[in-house]
Amino acid sequence: MYDTLNDIQALLGSTEESISLDFKSGRFFDSIGNENVKRDLIHDATAFANAGGGTIIFGIAEKQVNGRSVADKLEPVAHGAITRDRLAQILSEGSDPPLRDFRIRMIPLAGNSADVIVLEIDEGHTAFQSRLDKRFYHRVEATTASMHGYAIRDVMNRRTTPRLDVELRYLRDTRNPAYHIYQIEPKLKNVGAITARLWALRLEIPAFRAEIAAQPSSPQIFSLGHQTVNGLRHTGFEFSSERSTRQFSLSIMPDDELVLGAPTGFSYIQITIDPNTWERVSDLAPPIRWTLFVDNARRRDGEDAFEHWCRF
Repeated sequence: MYDTLNDIQALLGSTEESISLDFKSGRFFDSIGNENVKRDLIHDATAFANAGGGTIIFGIAEKQVNGRSVADKLEPVAHGAITRDRLAQILSEGSDPPLRDFRIRMIPLAGNSADVIVLEIDEGHTAFQSRLDKRFYHRVEATTASMHGYAIRDVMNRRTTPRLDVELRYLRDTRNPAYHIYQIEPKLKNVGAITARLWALRLEIPAFRAEIAAQPSSPQIFSLGHQTVNGLRHTGFEFSSERSTRQFSLSIMPDDELVLGAPTGFSYIQITIDPNTWERVSDLAPPIRWTLFVDNARRRDGEDAFEHWCRF
C-alpha cells in the first residue's frame, strides 16, 4: 500500500493516524540500544497484531490538528544500524508467541543515506504478548493501550479458523550467462488447530517472463493474466484446492504441510530472468507478492523480497 516515496509524500499535511496507521519520526531509532525504544516498538507492533493489523511508518513527523495526530513532514531514519534483519529480530524475540506475519519495506530518499521504513503487520492468529513486561496491547482509535482480560480472550478465539503459513521455494532449472530459469514451489503448512479444507494461493510475479510449466494432465494452476503495479507489469497465478483435478482431498490437517510441486502433482510456475530485464528492474527491487484465502479465515497478504528470489 505504501510502496514508494510518492505514496509516503501523499500522506503529508492531511492524513491522520488511525486504528490501522501510525507515524513516527525517524529519530525514534536514534537510541535503538535503549530498552525503552525496543519496548515501545514491541508494544506498538503487537498492538496492531492484536487488533486488525495495520502499518507503522517510521520517517514521518507528526503535528497536532484539533487534537488529532496528522502527518507533518519527512524525518527519515538515519541510524545506520537499523536494517530489515535487525528490526525483524527485535520484533520476533520481543513478543510471545514470536511475531512473524509482518513485512518491512525500506524506502530510500534520493540523494540521502536515510530511509523511510514501512512496517506492515497482519492481524494475528492469537493474542501476542510483550516479553519485556508480560503485558498485552491493542489499538484503541489511534493509540496503543493495555488489553483487559475479555479482550485477550476475544482475540484468542481467532484460533477457531484455519491458519496456514506460506513459504516460497525456488528450484534452479537453468543458470547460464544468457538467462536463468527458476521454478517456484510453494509450501503451505498448517500451524493452527483447525483443518484447512478449501484454500487458494495467488502469486504476482513482477516483470520477468513467467509461465506455467505444466505436468502431464495436471496443470492445476490458473493464470490470472497481467496487471500493472507501481508502473511494473505483473503476471498473476492461482493454486487452488477448488481447481484441482486430483481424486483425493487437498485438505491440510494441523501440523501437516502441502508442497505445491511435481511430487504432489502440481505444475510449476517458471520464471525466466535475462540480464537486460534484471538490470531494468533491479533498482525497483520488486517483491513477489502472495495472497492466501483459507475457508472462513481472513485473507492474508505477504511478499518475498527481491534479493531473496532474484539473483543474476
